[in-house]
Amino acid sequence: MKQTIIQFINDLRLNQNIYSYDEAATKQAIILRLLHILGWDTFSAEEVSPEYTVKSDRVDFSLRINETNKVFIEAKRVNKDLEKEQDQLLKYSFQEGIKISILTNGIQWWLYLPLNEGSWEQRKFYTIDLIQQQPENIAEKLIDFLMKENISTGIALKNAELIYKSRQKTRIIKDTLHKAWNKIVSVPDELLIELMSETTESICGYKPEMEIVEKFISKHKDRLHISEPKAKRVKPTTLKGKQKKGKTLPFKYSIEDHLNYIQLESVKTCVNELRKKIKAISDDIDERPTKYHINFKSTVIFFHIYVQIKQYWVGVKLPRPEVEKTFPDLDVRPHKDEVFTQIRCNENTDIDQLVSLAEQAYENTL
Repeated sequence: MKQTIIQFINDLRLNQNIYSYDEAATKQAIILRLLHILGWDTFSAEEVSPEYTVKSDRVDFSLRINETNKVFIEAKRVNKDLEKEQDQLLKYSFQEGIKISILTNGIQWWLYLPLNEGSWEQRKFYTIDLIQQQPENIAEKLIDFLMKENISTGIALKNAELIYKSRQKTRIIKDTLHKAWNKIVSVPDELLIELMSETTESICGYKPEMEIVEKFISKHKDRLHISEPKAKRVKPTTLKGKQKKGKTLPFKYSIEDHLNYIQLESVKTCVNELRKKIKAISDDIDERPTKYHINFKSTVIFFHIYVQIKQYWVGVKLPRPEVEKTFPDLDVRPHKDEVFTQIRCNENTDIDQLVSLAEQAYENTL
């Protein structure tokens, strides 16, 4: 089973058509095929129940064993942002007593324990990315959490709980460390005073009296205090009260967020060089990072960069035939987006050719 999943993932990565899949194609070509490999009878509506009714709404799939709902799966099209899609799935999962639920766009698989404590984000115990992560790791986790036999025996739930509890333990420790430190420096322990005394002696040759060290710590304790860490913001928060319905507070992403995701230094160097040259085209070009892209805008966005672990993609606001004719060596890929031409890049891609395309796209905005 593991090798079959790995082969499926490798084949999927070679298929660039997946990025144009709608929701129905995503279900058929990716989700149902994976479920079949994991032991589920995808031809049985009793076992893999499509459009399962929950009150007045429906969940895309309910995985059932002995006529009992075990897993809810909500499916979206490839490239669909899942951030705004989780609330309804998790609400229904909670109401129906579902212990494991999944939100997926075929590529990203967000796995939840709906009945556990915490925010929805905290109940997300694992994320699988079929493109970004190592195929062997993906296969192991899919088997651990979603193989029919493991769901049936309860092993999948135990595996999920282990991950969840480990993350909860880590979070609690991180939330407590600053409190422990502040307590130590507020009322200095003898061990801390002795450590300071011995360290001072090792540096200057003289060992200070314990009282001197204690007074020093007390005098500077305010500077030694660590502020309580701010809660991590996981998504934009909807404005309430007098604000307009649907409006969200701004969520800031940085260039560093994108660059830190790249693992190959050579690719990171290429992206930085490309950014620098595009901004040098004109002083009125604004570089704006968003959740998925680094956008370059004058009056409108004309170029963007999307980074991955070992490669990156660019989108240029030019017709695809024009790009292919100008630079036939570039790895132009088919995409549902007819406004931007998508180009897959690596450390060997000619940066100057990309900059030339950016210049053309920029001039078209004037």
